[in-house]
Amino acid sequence: MAKKIIDVYSKNISFTENKSNDLYITIDNNNLFFSVKNSINSQFLALEHFMSDMDEAGWDQLISLAQKKSKLINLIYSNVFFVWNNPRFIITKHALKQDVLYYQQELNLVHGMNHNDDVYFNPIGDDLILAYSIPDPLIVLLSKLFPNGVWHHYMEFVMKQGMDNCVSIFLFDQVFCLNINGNGITQLSNYYKLEGANQNTYQILNACHHSAVETNISSVNVFGFEEDKNEFVNTLANYFKSGKLVESVEYWDNDDNKNCPNNIYTTYFIY
Repeated sequence: MAKKIIDVYSKNISFTENKSNDLYITIDNNNLFFSVKNSINSQFLALEHFMSDMDEAGWDQLISLAQKKSKLINLIYSNVFFVWNNPRFIITKHALKQDVLYYQQELNLVHGMNHNDDVYFNPIGDDLILAYSIPDPLIVLLSKLFPNGVWHHYMEFVMKQGMDNCVSIFLFDQVFCLNINGNGITQLSNYYKLEGANQNTYQILNACHHSAVETNISSVNVFGFEEDKNEFVNTLANYFKSGKLVESVEYWDNDDNKNCPNNIYTTYFIY
């Protein structure tokens, strides 16, 4: 059964007038997040988290609960962004003839056959494309709520966080995103399954090695850290020149820091 996990609202958010705010709807197979950001000062004003059981198929109950329990869903926003958080994506060169079929073939080659999802692609810089596929039932459900919503992939925003000689880790319930920047460019962007502490540490250090990024001269930034679940981060930090646990207060409304969400939700403030 779907349930509401958290709702946090700044005292500066208006529930009658939100035309200067943007709404980011981040969704994966079992979680739905509403993040409201002021489009003028770039500070976040609200967060809601809804979650369904791991064995619950589809998004119907999850979105139905949000329609009943969300204080944010019926407001008017400057922009609405749908953010699909899923490992089925590719980063590839701009094609001379950019069409859905071309990128669908590349997605199928990398991730296996799937002709049922709809394919989207967004530019990353001047010469790269991030292509990804989204299940049609999910597109229909969210489009009914926000007909003007625009689709993006979570990895787009991950890649914008990177600084040179920096490894960024974005932690979720079952997976983490890894973004490695070195020599002025993105060397690697990928999802990995969260496993044991040693395996997680090995995966990250091995990815750095194959990306020719030297950890002893690089920094590591961690988003969404939870002490009880992500203890491997403490060991991992020893391999890097410097390390940082990103805090919610860096993104939350400055006048309301005492009420800002737990730092485990920093993965939903990167937009």
